[in-house]
Amino acid sequence: MSEQPTGRETAPGPEPDRPGQGWAPPPLPGGERASFASRNPADVTPSGEGRRGDAIDRFAPRRSLVPVLVTVVALLAAAAIFYTTSRPLPAPSDSATPSHSATPKASPRPGKQFTADRSHATGVWRITDQRWSPQGLDVFIEVTLDSGALTPSFDAMPNSGSGYVEGEPSALSPGFSRAAIRPGTTVRGWLFFGTTRETTLIFLGDANDPQISGIEVPA
Repeated sequence: MSEQPTGRETAPGPEPDRPGQGWAPPPLPGGERASFASRNPADVTPSGEGRRGDAIDRFAPRRSLVPVLVTVVALLAAAAIFYTTSRPLPAPSDSATPSHSATPKASPRPGKQFTADRSHATGVWRITDQRWSPQGLDVFIEVTLDSGALTPSFDAMPNSGSGYVEGEPSALSPGFSRAAIRPGTTVRGWLFFGTTRETTLIFLGDANDPQISGIEVPA
């Protein structure tokens, strides 16, 4: 059997905290409405999460400068290598280049060089010793002929200008030979001049030129 409704039903009462019919919220100010409408939901961050992010960034390790320094050093090394390989090499100096064509000069021979204008004889001669006596002057003469033909002759002229004195065979040995001298040979020996003791000029000559060269002998 079904339950029969009672004769009196109880009407439901009003729900608590529910606005009545026809109620509307008061309008918001224009600035607040625009601010809220233009706000991006992604920008809304809880205050707790913002503070936690700042704390993490504060204790995060700083960015290392080692890669930057390595890059700078590499660039400087590359620039130095490029400068070294691209600059022109200095031209070698003449002093540093050895000369293979130069020949060493021969040391000068002792004596006085001579050249005969007519016979074209060349060579060197010298007086290596002298001895004065009451009779005159003895000199030791040495003649080396390099080229040409030479039959030597000798004269002496005192400084006083008294005249020429012809050379004679000396009593000292070895005596100077008056024979012709061959090129490449040396003839030496004593020769006598009958003159007073004073500064005297001895001349070397030949049959064509009596005064080829002269050497002074002190008194």
